[in-house]
Amino acid sequence: MLKYWTTHAEYQHFVSNSAANLSASQRKTLSFYSDSLDKLTSLDLDPVGRHLLLHYSDTGRPAKN
Repeated sequence: MLKYWTTHAEYQHFVSNSAANLSASQRKTLSFYSDSLDKLTSLDLDPVGRHLLLHYSDTGRPAKN
């Protein structure tokens, strides 16, 4: 059983909400990682999740790894 898969839209929403709640000094640190953050928020892994669902049972214990 595959655990809950966060969609790309949910992830983008989480990142934008988290960034909005940062203090000024934390935003300065975040800007240092802006290139990496841009890549991660653009990388849509939803098709991978759909593919992985085919390889996991719908019942039973959730996967550990």
